[in-house]
Amino acid sequence: MSATLHIFKSALDDLQGHLDWYESQSKGLELKFSVAINERLVFIANHPEASAIRLEGFRSTQLKKFP
Repeated sequence: MSATLHIFKSALDDLQGHLDWYESQSKGLELKFSVAINERLVFIANHPEASAIRLEGFRSTQLKKFP
């Protein structure tokens, strides 16, 4: 069973900024970034305790191909 993800609006705004930046760098790169984000979100939903707690009960994770 997967967990419910709660994503702050500020995080979505930040994500949109990153998508826009990747789009400006190379055609189609924003799509690759979006796929990587979605794959990671699915992983988090399916394995909510797999990532380390970084700050006040919040967990963080990184993408392998995007800094």
